[in-house]
Amino acid sequence: DLHLDPPATKYREKKFERKADFPRGFERIVKFALEVKPDLFLVCGDLFDRVNPRNPPRMRVIRAFRALHNQGIRVFIIGGNHDMPRSMEEGLSPLAEIGATGYVEFFSEVKNFDYEVMDIDGLSVCVSGVSFNHRFDSEDDPLEIMKIPLNGDVNIAMLHYNLSPIRTPSIWANAPVIRETSIPRDLDYLALGHIHEHIELNVGKTKAVYPSSPERWSFLEENKEKGFIVAEIDGDAMDERRKIRINFVEMKEARPIKTISIKLTEQDKNPLEKILNTINAVNPPPEAILRLIIKGELSEKVLIRYSRGDIIRALEHRFFHVEIRDIDLVRKIEREEIPDEAKMSPLVAYRTYFEKLINSTNDSEEKKVLKRALELGLEILEEVGAW
Repeated sequence: DLHLDPPATKYREKKFERKADFPRGFERIVKFALEVKPDLFLVCGDLFDRVNPRNPPRMRVIRAFRALHNQGIRVFIIGGNHDMPRSMEEGLSPLAEIGATGYVEFFSEVKNFDYEVMDIDGLSVCVSGVSFNHRFDSEDDPLEIMKIPLNGDVNIAMLHYNLSPIRTPSIWANAPVIRETSIPRDLDYLALGHIHEHIELNVGKTKAVYPSSPERWSFLEENKEKGFIVAEIDGDAMDERRKIRINFVEMKEARPIKTISIKLTEQDKNPLEKILNTINAVNPPPEAILRLIIKGELSEKVLIRYSRGDIIRALEHRFFHVEIRDIDLVRKIEREEIPDEAKMSPLVAYRTYFEKLINSTNDSEEKKVLKRALELGLEILEEVGAW
């Protein structure tokens, strides 16, 4: 998942600098491929972050695929949930334009597998794929609806969905799920996209692999290694399972993302100082995207000293980008003592109140008036049904 040309609007003046992180990662992978010259180059969905990427990213992709094509490297791509249109109004996927160049094979079908069988070193290899179908829901298993072609000595399938044994982050949980039992027995390699993490799984004789991604797309990937994989498939199937070697190539150049949680208390008379000291102790790199989660229940006296603007001004030149989440920083509610009268019935409360007034005065005339007011008030309350 490359997610080229994301909107990146939250980065404001650094928007285009953040956008540039994504093609930079893609081009490093292409450069690597041009050096090692693999037989196949697979992109399993979300080449673009949206269905309407700008022209410059499209041209960079076409130039990169042309370079691979000129070296005899076969490129196959499928559409993911980000770069496949949801409706006719959204038009064609931008991948259709890429496919029309002749430099790549775009498997555009969403209801049935496209495939191509080719000869590689005397071995027939069947590469098949299907693009993401927005009409499926999370209960659908795409492989119960579509059949993977198995027309080669080596069979490879490309899909952009969840795989049932793998725990899926909530942001991707609504995508369709492939069940292990739906994977055909004679499939050698299942190339997967959608989850931005390097995961390998053996399902029967099939090797299923999510390769990760070259750049961190969200805070869900904060502690995930970024990169891509090189798969070597042994042409001699001597055993029940074909020998497949997976080499994960880590991309340490991916922009770091760091979350720091800070809890403010009544003792923190200077909230900004507490926040800065906590950040300094963690010491994130200056190129990081930093997210601060600030919590606490503070009195108004302490809370008025907290300022998001002060935090941003103190950090904006120290890090690439700073986000603040302080929805859980709340004002402490001072609870007033409820008077005893409020817990009594109306008659008892009225009598108690006037008896206190009567007992608190030494003036006989005032006592007389208060006693008469007590009697009249109790009569009126009883008439209207007070208890």
